[in-house]
Amino acid sequence: MIYLGNNDGKKLTYEGSGEKAFISNYNALIDMYEGLPSKPKILLVIPPAILKCFKGFTADPFFQKDFVNVFTKKAIADIAAERKLGLIDFAKGLGGEGGPDEDKWCT
Repeated sequence: MIYLGNNDGKKLTYEGSGEKAFISNYNALIDMYEGLPSKPKILLVIPPAILKCFKGFTADPFFQKDFVNVFTKKAIADIAAERKLGLIDFAKGLGGEGGPDEDKWCT
């Protein structure tokens, strides 16, 4: 399982590399695992959304909520589809989707 995204949403990481670098680096990591002699099955993971009730994340000015909740979700799903890899959506299964109804996940 390749699970990246939440810490990549930190402002310093994001501003230092950006969206193109995230996609490029993510694909490079997949290439590395695909090249292993053991030929592992690769599953990509969409990280859980950062919701307003996650005080450690939302109060932290170093996290880019939209990068994690919007960009990484779409980018990882697109990479999985393009490369025909399995996908686990923690955002949907563990913490809601964010947006106007996110309060229901924060009780």
